Amino acid sequence: MGLDRREIKVGFQDYALGHTQNQLVDIAVLKGIHQMLFTVGKKPRFDADGFFTAADTDLDKAPTRVLSNDMIVEIRREQRSDSVNNSVRLVGLDNELTRVVERQKRLAHGNMTSGFFEATVKQEIFFSENAGVNEGGRRALETFLKSKVSSLESVVGASIKWDPFLESDNVSTFGGRLIFDTGFNPELNAATLSVWLIAESIFAATLTVSGVGTGGLATAAKITAIAAELAIFASLITLGRIEWEIFGRPFQNVFQQLAALASLEGVLSKDLKEVEFRNDWIYDINVLVARARELLKRELAKGWLFKITMLDDPILEVDDVVEINSKKYYINSINRTMSRASGPIQNMLLSAWRIA
Repeated sequence: MGLDRREIKVGFQDYALGHTQNQLVDIAVLKGIHQMLFTVGKKPRFDADGFFTAADTDLDKAPTRVLSNDMIVEIRREQRSDSVNNSVRLVGLDNELTRVVERQKRLAHGNMTSGFFEATVKQEIFFSENAGVNEGGRRALETFLKSKVSSLESVVGASIKWDPFLESDNVSTFGGRLIFDTGFNPELNAATLSVWLIAESIFAATLTVSGVGTGGLATAAKITAIAAELAIFASLITLGRIEWEIFGRPFQNVFQQLAALASLEGVLSKDLKEVEFRNDWIYDINVLVARARELLKRELAKGWLFKITMLDDPILEVDDVVEINSKKYYINSINRTMSRASGPIQNMLLSAWRIA
């Protein structure tokens, strides 16, 4: 704001910011300061001497002046065309993370394929493109595996296992490892296939040497051998492929919104007129409730708007309270008019809410 330190007289404000990180981003400096002072019921203002101060907006504070009738020229009640707000909702932000858990859903799915002679296949699975906490990955609880195992795979003992990568809390995970055990011995199956192919070749050669290699019997035997080979390869393909799905309950750690509601008693719900304020610096629900009540008092006071013409008093400023005939008024604007025609006695016009 271009102010020298000596021009700033905000003073100490007894409110500790509870969030671990606090910063003002994409917001005007004065507006940001206003939001911070809002937590203690104050607002930024330049006083009559040009100093940057924190003005107290408490309606119950002591009057700055007790004015006599000699100071008052006129007091006039202003009529409002609209109704006042009779309910205030104040929204803040918790300073502690809360775990929000979603319902159970599918987190990942796919297929695994092994080579013809692989006994075990491993694959790492993550629930989002980002793999971990530093990358902002998706986390979940209570994860489990569902897979589709064919009857042939069941016969040979094929199985698939889910091994989640648990975090330090020992319950949450960003992903895990699938371990697919095909259920057969690669060395034994390779040897069996080799023996079968050799036997098929010998059988075909024997038919040819016996002189029946060109007959119908040889043709039928050849077809049978080829069909057996295709059956073996089809079985190996089936054994090497499995469908899987990972289910779980996704969750996020978030700063929850806190809300306090203050409403005028005795007002029917259909007659409520609510206004909402938001301040993420407030994290204590007790502070939220107290501030919501103060804001409701201000909203109700707006219904008692008065124009007060009085002799000029340089001490009075906006947000001051004055007392006139045992009635208190909260000043929200001051209009001073200076002219030679008025002589040495000058007047000023106050716009004020009657608060008591």
